Amino acid sequence: MFPVVRSHSDYQCFIVDNLKQSCLSSYKPSKSDISFLEKFWITDLSSTFSFVQLSYSSSSRGSTPHDSANLLRSYLLMLHAQVFSIDKWVDSLRRTPMQYFTS
Repeated sequence: MFPVVRSHSDYQCFIVDNLKQSCLSSYKPSKSDISFLEKFWITDLSSTFSFVQLSYSSSSRGSTPHDSANLLRSYLLMLHAQVFSIDKWVDSLRRTPMQYFTS
């Protein structure tokens, strides 16, 4: 089963919509955060699925797979936040509105 792959423009719309609806709309990023967020805004990761497509099973067994671009975005954000444990990262995403950037 293949994941639903979102285009980069759909990702940008998703971010804008969720920022408007969340408490992140009052977030005042630092200069270094702005630079990092600009890189995320212009970097189109939507074609990453074509690189990993062969690793996805064509059967419908198991859980629904995640879009590889979203996984990569989350991983890059995790490194930028200097969280080096995937378990801690997942826990923080479940507890904070930051999940809007990766869902």
